[in-house]
Amino acid sequence: MNTPTGQVDPRVVGVEVVTRAAVPIVGFRATASLCALRARSSAALRTMSVLLERAGVWPAGPATVILRPNNRPDSFEIMAGYSLPGHALGVDLATDRLPGGLAVQAVHPGSWDTLLGTYDQVGEWLAARHVTEVPLMWEEYLVGPQATEDVHAWRTRVVVPLPGTWPARGNPAGQDGTPVSPGRSTTA
Repeated sequence: MNTPTGQVDPRVVGVEVVTRAAVPIVGFRATASLCALRARSSAALRTMSVLLERAGVWPAGPATVILRPNNRPDSFEIMAGYSLPGHALGVDLATDRLPGGLAVQAVHPGSWDTLLGTYDQVGEWLAARHVTEVPLMWEEYLVGPQATEDVHAWRTRVVVPLPGTWPARGNPAGQDGTPVSPGRSTTA
């Protein structure tokens, strides 16, 4: 099912606010245009998977791609890797950290070809709450081609950390008007 950008995909699990722990990520860095983003991150994750398999190391979380918009239009700094506490792969890898704290997230069902629809939903949620600056975001590949060839079974979580000043007055996190506490989420 191909959902054009700008239309809500009814299969997307609702946008929700959650409290997340900080997570270290180990992997490869690159710069990629929007058009090359999926190919660059997929190649890096395949290489990481080979390194992990050879070393007999299991990641502590899903494959993750961190995206940071850079100064060029439609271009991103990316970091593709895994959470590997105390990694010892014997290879020089880049490190980064997913920030802890409040974040907004949505789970995208299906092919990565339709992932922009989920980004549109998250973007609409952020815009409705006057969150205008997004210095980074990330994708967590919960179920993908490594697990199944059935693209309808794929699940990708899109995560955007919220600024430390959120919620602003008049834009409460919880439906009851209270900020979200650890372990609590709210669906919009």
